[in-house]
Amino acid sequence: MKDYTIQPGDSISRIALKHGISSKALAEVNGITDPNKIRVGQVLKIPEE
Repeated sequence: MKDYTIQPGDSISRIALKHGISSKALAEVNGITDPNKIRVGQVLKIPEE
């Protein structure tokens, strides 16, 4: 896994698309139950192939 720091304007769907994974997978890996509650500076784990 790699780390990704959320930037202004990011969303779960945009981050997932950028990294070629589903929004659902990204949320599950990071324990996110409400994708609207991510914040700038938060660090997400991005699954790698």
